[in-house]
Amino acid sequence: MAYRWVIAIFLALLSAALMAGPRLGDFLIWLAVLLLLGFGLREIEKTKRLKSEKRDNE
Repeated sequence: MAYRWVIAIFLALLSAALMAGPRLGDFLIWLAVLLLLGFGLREIEKTKRLKSEKRDNE
């Protein structure tokens, strides 16, 4: 399970570096955006799973 996080963080860093170009400020902005999107998607999936489990229990 931990290897998934390593791969996800590596891809986020690589994507941010490619989108930002040579400037550090742009890199940090893109990195923050990508990480926020990743955490947002994770929370959406968790919410969907919890709702599904709740419906199954009823």
